[in-house]
Amino acid sequence: MEILHDSEVSKIVYDPKHKIVYKTLKQKNINTEWLTLYKQFQKTARVVKVIDIVDKNTYSMEYIPNIITTVEKFTQSWRPEYSYIRNKNNFINLHNTFADAWKSAMAISKTLPKNYFWSSGDLKLANIVVLKDKKDNISFKIIDADSWAINDGYHSVDTFYQSQLKIALIMQRIVN
Repeated sequence: MEILHDSEVSKIVYDPKHKIVYKTLKQKNINTEWLTLYKQFQKTARVVKVIDIVDKNTYSMEYIPNIITTVEKFTQSWRPEYSYIRNKNNFINLHNTFADAWKSAMAISKTLPKNYFWSSGDLKLANIVVLKDKKDNISFKIIDADSWAINDGYHSVDTFYQSQLKIALIMQRIVN
């Protein structure tokens, strides 16, 4: 087992034998209602795939190979190492990754009672990874599965639009 991340909030461990990642939450529990909604969500959104709940604080998820960087670093124009992948089509695909996830979340929200919404409390550029496949195609995937939850009210819209605006402004500067 290889430790990928360890903080006061969570610990992420990779099992190379089974190509599975385990995330243990140190400050909150996981429940089956979350897993059910997230599995529905992952069918239509480009997000990390959750496999199952291991215990009340740990869940398993897919291992994502070929991660180049996070979108946060990819969009920093002063980083020349990513200039070869900063182009119109990749920025459009990044916008679509965000928009499709939000659209999927709103579809799930329509099925929830009262003023409850399915949304992410941490949808930021550091929680989206840039991937490169065997044919050198670039794609994007949202990580941090446990940031998605049922919230009372329309929370998290600010981080969604801030991130979208940031991408648009960077795209405007880089793609001329």
